[in-house]
Amino acid sequence: MQEANAQILNIARQEGWYVITGAGGDINDWIIGYNKLLAQFGVGQPMEWYHCNGALFDATFGLQGDDAYQPDISFLFFPLNGLDVEKLRAFQKENPDDGFFTTLNFSAEY
Repeated sequence: MQEANAQILNIARQEGWYVITGAGGDINDWIIGYNKLLAQFGVGQPMEWYHCNGALFDATFGLQGDDAYQPDISFLFFPLNGLDVEKLRAFQKENPDDGFFTTLNFSAEY
């Protein structure tokens, strides 16, 4: 896992990376667990994982007020390169927001 910066966040937005919002606790546990779930759905394994907090996310995208995230919220995200996007869609439909985390994608193309 790599710590993201504003440049990485902008690339993620342009390319439509998959984002997990609100990953709490040990980030490595999230990555291990998510990789297992993605494998079960036949999605494949992300080549890279990135992490940032809400403060960087807000500053990069100019989010303020009601649109802003808490500064210490965690974001995990990865590019879709080499993944089966159709199976990722099915995975997302079967694992909707449970109140603890949400999944979204920057790109409407997804």
